[in-house]
Amino acid sequence: MTPKGGQHTWMEVPLPEPPPSLSIPTDRVVIVDGSYANGLYGCALVVQTRGSSDWVWGSTAGTCFNALAAELEAISYAMIWAVDQHVNEVSIVSDSKILVQALNQKKCPDWHLFATFSFVLSLLSSFTVCNFLYVKRCFISNVDKLANESRHSHGRLLISKGRISPESHHPLELIYPELRQEYDAYFYKVFKVYTQVWKFQQENRHKLVETGLKRSEIGDIASRIAQLYFAHYMRTSQASYLHEAFIFYDAILTRDYFNFHSHSNASPHDISLASKHLRFISRFLMVCLLLNRREMVQQLLNQLRLLLDECKRTFKETDFKEWKLVLQELVRFLKYDTNFMNIRPLRYSVVLDTFSDSLSPHNCSRNLRLRDAVLASYHHNEVKFSEVTLDTFRMLQCLEWEPCGSFYQSNLTKNGQNGPSAAPKDILDPTLPPNPRKAVLYRPSITHFLAVVATICEELPPDGILLIYLSASGARYTDTTSPSPLGSVLERLDPSSEQPEECSSALNSGCLHFGTRGNGGINCIYPSDLVPFTRRPLFLVIDGDSNEAFEAINGAAKGEMAAILLSPRSSYHCTSTGSPLHSTGSLFTVFLTAPLQAFCLLLCISDSDVEMDTFVKAEKLISSFLKDWGVKLAASDSLHPVWAQILNDPFLRRLVLRFLFCQAVLALHAPTFNKDEFVPKSLPALPPSFLPSTVLCQTLVMQLANIFGATNSFIFSDSVALPENAYGDTDSMSSS
Repeated sequence: MTPKGGQHTWMEVPLPEPPPSLSIPTDRVVIVDGSYANGLYGCALVVQTRGSSDWVWGSTAGTCFNALAAELEAISYAMIWAVDQHVNEVSIVSDSKILVQALNQKKCPDWHLFATFSFVLSLLSSFTVCNFLYVKRCFISNVDKLANESRHSHGRLLISKGRISPESHHPLELIYPELRQEYDAYFYKVFKVYTQVWKFQQENRHKLVETGLKRSEIGDIASRIAQLYFAHYMRTSQASYLHEAFIFYDAILTRDYFNFHSHSNASPHDISLASKHLRFISRFLMVCLLLNRREMVQQLLNQLRLLLDECKRTFKETDFKEWKLVLQELVRFLKYDTNFMNIRPLRYSVVLDTFSDSLSPHNCSRNLRLRDAVLASYHHNEVKFSEVTLDTFRMLQCLEWEPCGSFYQSNLTKNGQNGPSAAPKDILDPTLPPNPRKAVLYRPSITHFLAVVATICEELPPDGILLIYLSASGARYTDTTSPSPLGSVLERLDPSSEQPEECSSALNSGCLHFGTRGNGGINCIYPSDLVPFTRRPLFLVIDGDSNEAFEAINGAAKGEMAAILLSPRSSYHCTSTGSPLHSTGSLFTVFLTAPLQAFCLLLCISDSDVEMDTFVKAEKLISSFLKDWGVKLAASDSLHPVWAQILNDPFLRRLVLRFLFCQAVLALHAPTFNKDEFVPKSLPALPPSFLPSTVLCQTLVMQLANIFGATNSFIFSDSVALPENAYGDTDSMSSS
């Protein structure tokens, strides 16, 4: 049981959301947190010194009157420690925004805290530099756990020393990004320890059970190993780790380690065991969704529903509101991410996506490879599970290799599942290249987004290109009254950023909202925010109704012209389905990830209307045409070098070809014909030989529409006609 395959490098993907990189002016930093309940508090601190892997932690407990007082006790505890250690310069990080603001302004937030607050202010004279910084609680979960344990034990943990362990995101990782480089070494150390523990309990199971080892404790070990595998998949995107996580979670499920009915000595009223069971199912569900194990997802969904009902009956005094929301999210997610949307893998299949391995585009001085991707999506009331939205879920898969590789065999049936002759999903193709690393961000603040992109650009290899996918609604401005909160600052600091007034105005003429409106722009991403990163090769996919503002990026580029795909400004929505907008995800994103299903959605064709033979015929037609388009695109004399340099990357080439297909379909669709706002746009422009008005594009759309009996839904030139050997099965479906 050893980690397998892949190049193990850092990857920033938030499940949960990855921590931001804070600007820490001091070498010594103390992260603190307080926990409060029923008049008791526990507080904890973790200390890290820049450039060192050694860390110090401690905790204490006592009595106070509210949660804010507990947080202040934690800060006081940290400052007393720093004074005792003769530390002259220190930064204190807390998840209490109220206290951080109050201490920086030296104004007591509550008169009940006056005595302790005054004591903390008096300690400031002991330091040359003392900074107070705020960070969200989810980024310091380890310190929060230590504070909770201290409160429950009513005791004090003496200051201790140790070394960083990466069982989960370490809280100090958000402060010193260089610690991420040490992650791999610590991962293997921790993994080795858990492997030894697992082997020891296997060899000594009988003796350990006799001395009191519980089945749930065995499950804890297996679950922790599965979490290690999953966390490493999130950092590296290598499928082998995801499969190993599945194996361990499946073993826990099969052996009922967390089911108290299978525990002879377990109380049916053990809420901690029930909570472990719920957490295990939710984690296993995410792994199964990413692996497209639909049968297992349904099994876990039913088990989650039954377990939650049982918990509500057994623990009547406990509110399971959060778990009810998890269940509702999952049911809604599966309602719209149907089997029809997953008939064929969204991942790149070397069997199904038979494009040329090597092309020789004109005007190409280098070949770039997709190394990293940042995926961010937010729409009001959009479909999501945990912090993965339907759009980012599809894009994430679209940028990975189908793990079975050359072993993949498809025997498609009506419900989209693989038949008996399909290759087992556990067979992995070792010859596949590593997947691009991906960072999935949900509702990122602009500072968080910029920190992630900046870190990736810093590590991007010379032959690498970064893909940034942004899907959100936006706003347009007729002047610059609402510019990016950081754009103007960056321009003032960068002497090379002097731009004509018209260009500067265009860069701030619109934005995408990744959070609630009216918060001062902290969740808004403007085109000017991306300009500093055009020093490195970028591939931008902007899916939003205000994306025309992003056209100005290339006019202000700092050295590398970006390849940009812009969605239509207005999205055509099939009204006969009765589904709300964004319920099935963005149509533009569906075209990029599952083009045939997008074609059906556009024509209001549901999965019950499609015979599998018809679908297979249409899939072969699209694959054949797109393969031919790839060769012709590379041979085009008018292909811009920005596009030529990425055509040899399979993921980016497939996105570009599917974009051309999307452009042709939407431009020729009768309800959107000659309406520019419904047609996507590329910058720089792709060759005119691929415009929707050409015979090349109209032939594909006409033949595809003919297969579904929907030629009347499109407007074609009189010179375009179906060839005699065209695919067709007009009897199988009625015209839409």
